[in-house]
Order: sequence, then structure tokens, then C-alpha cells
Amino acid sequence: MPGDKVCIRSWDDMLAEFGGNEVRIHCRLIFTSRMKYLCGKEFVIERIDSDGRVRLLPALDVWSISTDMLELAAARPVEMPRSFADILFE
Repeated sequence: MPGDKVCIRSWDDMLAEFGGNEVRIHCRLIFTSRMKYLCGKEFVIERIDSDGRVRLLPALDVWSISTDMLELAAARPVEMPRSFADILFE
């Protein structure tokens, strides 16, 4: 959905789901080994075209990304300050 913060799925995760080899994964659009550097990178969805291509921000002019290559970006855990009791009983 436009505005969602997403990241590119891991190579191993996509390979397990869609199959392929060490050079390409057979998602809706082909994900190649040259795209591996994108795995784990975060983007914001600008729009999703009717063919399933996703336009991301910042833009990726070189690669075409499909919805099946993405997952919602995990919220970063908030580190809670330690309590006085935690410090005393270490």
C-alpha cells in the first residue's frame, strides 16, 4: 500500500518460496544475483502498478521490483531504560 515502509526480502527466503538457482529467482519479476545488494534495504512504496510492479522511494531506476519481493519493514525495537532493580540484581 502506498506509504508503507518495506524492505527487500532476503535471497534465501525468496529462493525457498519461488525456486531458482544461484543466478536468478523466479518471482513475478525475475530477481537476479546482481540485485542481492538490495536485500534488507528499506524503502517506502510510492505506488503499485496494475502489473504488480512497485515504485519505491528512493527510486530504483535500474531494477523492477514486484510485490512478492517485499515484506513490511520490521519496527526497530525500542530499548527501554534499565530499572534500578535490574541494576541492583545483576
